[in-house]
Amino acid sequence: MNREIKFRAWDNVQKTFIQDGVFIDMFGDVYGLRSLPNGNSSDTQDFLDNNIELTQYTGLNDKTGKEIYENDIILWENSDGEEVKDKVLFFNGAFRMRNMGFTLFDYSDSNIFEVIGNIYQNPELLEN
Repeated sequence: MNREIKFRAWDNVQKTFIQDGVFIDMFGDVYGLRSLPNGNSSDTQDFLDNNIELTQYTGLNDKTGKEIYENDIILWENSDGEEVKDKVLFFNGAFRMRNMGFTLFDYSDSNIFEVIGNIYQNPELLEN
């Protein structure tokens, strides 16, 4: 399966996502994040600090067509018909849900998932 490799970045200072034109530059042992907000290199913003958290696109979209990223909170219905909220994470080489051992790709159809938030803007969704 081929998937598009792309990222979004959470800015812990501004409390917002940097998503437009995000790409990563390597400078020896340091990585830099650049954003091209309008696809114009003259608008490049560089981020070289620990206030940025990268999240990777899983390659899947939810049932509404929204892209599913690491640290998104998804709602889905399990085999018992119960609604489950869970966090998407990357662990042991695969995108998984926090409370389940299987991967997102174990489902042939991502139309059972709905992105309802993320851990940065909606942490209360995972309480309890």
